[in-house]
Amino acid sequence: MTEDFSGVTLKMKYAVGDAIPPDGQKATFSTGASFANPCAVDDSTDTLYCPSGNAGMQSFDRQQVLRPVAVLKDRYEAARVAAVNAGDFTALKAAIGGHAEVLALNAQQMALLSPFEAHFKEDAIHAIDTKTGQLKWATQIEGVDSFFMAFNSLVMYDFYWNDAAISALGAYSQAKDNDANGVAFKGDLVYAATKGARFAIMDKTTGELFNTHQYAPNTVVGGSAFGGFCVTSSGIAVAFATTDLQLASSWGQNNPYSWITDSGTRITNGNSILAAWDPVRDVELWAIEIQGGQSQGAVSCIEDRVIAVCPGGVGTCNYDAFKGTISQTIIPNPKYDKSHAFSVFHLTSMAKSMICDGPECWTWNDGAYVNKFVMV
Repeated sequence: MTEDFSGVTLKMKYAVGDAIPPDGQKATFSTGASFANPCAVDDSTDTLYCPSGNAGMQSFDRQQVLRPVAVLKDRYEAARVAAVNAGDFTALKAAIGGHAEVLALNAQQMALLSPFEAHFKEDAIHAIDTKTGQLKWATQIEGVDSFFMAFNSLVMYDFYWNDAAISALGAYSQAKDNDANGVAFKGDLVYAATKGARFAIMDKTTGELFNTHQYAPNTVVGGSAFGGFCVTSSGIAVAFATTDLQLASSWGQNNPYSWITDSGTRITNGNSILAAWDPVRDVELWAIEIQGGQSQGAVSCIEDRVIAVCPGGVGTCNYDAFKGTISQTIIPNPKYDKSHAFSVFHLTSMAKSMICDGPECWTWNDGAYVNKFVMV
């Protein structure tokens, strides 16, 4: 006889054991994976490329099966923080390289899930047929998201979790919320960027993940958050990341520095980073420190130029995509161009937003003023 678990509360399902039959699984509360950012539309292939965040799939099976992935991610996170604290770039690159092991373990564990649960893929790019709505492929970039794991733990949900309680349940770091936020396509490639401050490229037809590159530490507001990502006409990926002290890792990022760029620059803890990556050569072309960490900086690419916030944190600068050099600085009015603090999810933050349509660009901050300029 098949037991009917529909209507059973979440806590009781945790107590049931390590297996829930299909009808019970489908009765489990689920919100799927959140799509918080716009999709890229390819009319030539009738495809939407959509970036997803962490899934909200409350399941005992999923918790237990994916827990080893979260633990492994935390181990490499601890190694990255230790390397930055020690100023050891070689150790930092080795720790970043551990992401390949995380993805391999994630694929192994996902294969153990039921088809229903495996369907939910967080921190992924989803290719969707615009005519039928069918999913063509979905590729995870970060592996399991520890934000999801903590959200679905037995700890009462809050934006800041109790580290001791989380540790007792599996040592999931509260600094993980590695949603895929940015997506674009060019030629045969799909480009993506995540809150985990990670670039990625994959095959446009199959979704095969070719390469990733981490350019900054991951935080909840994090890398490429809320529009800070673009791809140039030459295929250079550019993104913005904050290293806000309010979002420091629970592993203890108390060092004066939060990151070491590929060029060897040590980024002051609390400031931000604007970085460019050549995925074909797998080279970080440049990374510039942006003053102020309580900010989210939008980025727009026009041919091989990058329009983004200036290094001082005020104004809009025109960067060369290959070198990071600045050819023009636009500060129409320092008073109005200054970022203003606002609160989101109990965090004080600042925003620098922009968008370009052809040669025309608009920039704005948190206030009521919008600046328009034309690229010539």
